[in-house]
Amino acid sequence: KYNEDNKLIAQIDEYLDDTFMLFSSYGINTQDLQKWRKSGNRLFRCFVNATRANPVSLSC
Repeated sequence: KYNEDNKLIAQIDEYLDDTFMLFSSYGINTQDLQKWRKSGNRLFRCFVNATRANPVSLSC
């Protein structure tokens, strides 16, 4: 259980870091945008997969 929680926390941290990097500057470059989209997709895929496997659980 804790390992699954750590995976989820790591995904959330990565997404928040990428979000900060993307929106903290005056301009948005393509590389940062792509990285942000990929980390967001990985994070939200984690929730979708967990919901399919166990509708009550929200861990990876």
